[in-house]
Amino acid sequence: MPRSQIEKTLVALAGVGVSDLWQRFARRWIVPAGVALSLVGMSVWSYSMLGEFLTTQNASKTIAYRVEQLVPQDATLISFGLTLTLQHYTRLNVVELYYQNAASLDDLTRRNPTVYVLLDVENVNGQWRGHEPGVSFDWLMAHTTMSPIATFPPYTLFKAVVNLSPRLRQPLLQERGARFPLPL
Repeated sequence: MPRSQIEKTLVALAGVGVSDLWQRFARRWIVPAGVALSLVGMSVWSYSMLGEFLTTQNASKTIAYRVEQLVPQDATLISFGLTLTLQHYTRLNVVELYYQNAASLDDLTRRNPTVYVLLDVENVNGQWRGHEPGVSFDWLMAHTTMSPIATFPPYTLFKAVVNLSPRLRQPLLQERGARFPLPL
């Protein structure tokens, strides 16, 4: 039986109400056996997914705690992928890269000449090239000197210091297909 069909069956069973079925068919052995079998099936089916989910969550929390130890408390951390975890489990000032653009990043880096960036570079350069947050990452590459501090696979933590001469990065960004205007 396909997984989606099992899910539909379990949702329908929950919708009807186990207690109503129990009261109507308490003397028949098939309904209680079916309910028990369904509960066992749901437990077995969800156990592997729950383990995978908890492993991912624990890894994310570990990365958040390690990043908090490396980034100064008064610094701004620009993140993509772990933003909510970082906001919830650390005291850092975390900004989501996805919602940034050239103007907001320019304002942010003018107010904070040194910012930190945490993201999965391979993911941003692949899936998000030409879209947010890829365009914003290109802007950071053009206007800051990004030095890797630590890696937490697949994430990399960078220290980004504002460049005095963004022209130095212009050839690299034109090669990557950057679409924002570069200052001259």
